[in-house]
Amino acid sequence: MQNSNKIFVFFISLLVFLCVFYLFRSNENKIRRVKEKISLEHLLKKSKIKLTQNQKKQITCLATNVYFEARNQGLKAKVAVALTTLNRMRLPEFPSTICKVVREGPVYAYKKSLPRRHKCQFSWYCDGKSDEIQLANPKEKKAWESCFKISRSLYFIRSEFVDFTNGATHYHADYVIPRWASDKNILFLEKFGTHLFYKYK
Repeated sequence: MQNSNKIFVFFISLLVFLCVFYLFRSNENKIRRVKEKISLEHLLKKSKIKLTQNQKKQITCLATNVYFEARNQGLKAKVAVALTTLNRMRLPEFPSTICKVVREGPVYAYKKSLPRRHKCQFSWYCDGKSDEIQLANPKEKKAWESCFKISRSLYFIRSEFVDFTNGATHYHADYVIPRWASDKNILFLEKFGTHLFYKYK
């Protein structure tokens, strides 16, 4: 009988501990989500920093990539694309500037400025379609402004910004499965919006 009481007390204690732990973790996750939301929304604030010509060029390249890859997606998905682009720039396997990262890929021998169709790193850049942003369209203008604000903010605070992609260097749309996604050296991280994100192991 005494042993039964001890077992009962043990299980009650364990249950109380698990409940407290669950509540603590739930509250911790809630706080993290709130902080993350505030951090993301901060990227959309106007900046008074005057851009140099090169800064504007690099930020525009980043914004253009975000625009064509994720303009119709949520804020977190847009930021994930921007972070992945910036993560590539930091690694020796990729080019050392944003614009070179975005435009990376083979070109035609007869015209070095023309990327080979469907062979570049970011599909929109060499899909043969127009890359002109329709700023006359209010919806597209709003999308572009959002992408540019995100890109400008990350350009200046990327070292302090928490990379919630965990260092992603690759991604693809959820309706395709590229060959590189099954490479044993590639690790799947998470899905943001309609893209699946990866990095080297």
